[in-house]
Amino acid sequence: MTKEIEFFSLNMAGWKWTATEESWESRLNKECEYIKSKINNTLVIALQEVQLSGGKYLEIFEKHFPDYHIVLPKGYKKEPRAVISMLLINKELCTSFSIATLEGIEDSLRYNFVTLSTTVENGLCFRIINTNIPHKAFNENTAEWYKEERKDLRTLFINNIKKLAKTYRSEPDVKFMVMGDFNTTPEDEFIESLAYTYDRTMIDRVEDKNKITWKNKETLAKNRLDYILYSTGMLYNTYVKAEKTEIDDNTIAQKLSDHALIIGRIKTVL
Repeated sequence: MTKEIEFFSLNMAGWKWTATEESWESRLNKECEYIKSKINNTLVIALQEVQLSGGKYLEIFEKHFPDYHIVLPKGYKKEPRAVISMLLINKELCTSFSIATLEGIEDSLRYNFVTLSTTVENGLCFRIINTNIPHKAFNENTAEWYKEERKDLRTLFINNIKKLAKTYRSEPDVKFMVMGDFNTTPEDEFIESLAYTYDRTMIDRVEDKNKITWKNKETLAKNRLDYILYSTGMLYNTYVKAEKTEIDDNTIAQKLSDHALIIGRIKTVL
C-alpha cells in the first residue's frame, strides 16, 4: 500500500511589489486561490514574505484555508509593517504539532519551526523549518551597519540549519525537512555542502538544480533561490521515498509573485 503527501513552498512577495499596480489584498486572494487549485493531499504549505498588516489580512487565510492550522512565527506581535514566514498545516493529516525556535533568533519573523505528527501510515513525524534566509546582496546605498546586521543574521540561520541537518542525517524516525527561500544559488558554499557534496546531509529532488525559481521583474535577473530539502536520514533505509520536486513557475507568469511555487511529494511504501 502506498500513500503520497505533498509539501508546498512559496515566497508570496508581500512587500514593495512593483510588477503590477494591483493591491496586496487583491493579489493575496489570487495567490490563495491558486494555491488551493493545486492542493492534493497537501500536508504543509510553507509561505514566506507574507504581509499581515498587523493581523488585518489574517482573515483572508482563515477564509481560504479553514481546513489548515495557521502557524505564525513565535515572536510575531502583530507588527504593522512586518513581512513574516507562515505555515499552514493540514488539520485532517496532522494529529498534533508543537512550535520550537532556532538558537539566537528566537524572535525572528523569518521562519517557522515545528514538530508535527500525522495520520499517515506508522504515524509519520516531521520536524520542518520554513525559512526566508536574509539575502546577501546589497545596493551601493545600503548602510554598512545594516549590511553587517544582515550578514550576522544570515550566519545564524545557516549555522542552525547546518547543525540540525547534521543531527538528523542518521535519524530515520523523525523526518527533518527545510523549505523556503534561501536567497542563494546551488553553487553557494552553504547549499553545495548541504545538499550536493558526497557527504551531504540533505537531499534536493529537483531534476535540474539550476532551474529558475525567481525572476526580478525590473532587472530580469533570474536564479534558483527556493528549495525543499530532505534530511538524508529521512530517506535512507526507510519506507519513505521523495518524488521529483515540481517547480511551478505559473506564479511568476501570472504575476502572482516573483517566485515559483515549489511542490515536494513523498510516498510511503509499505
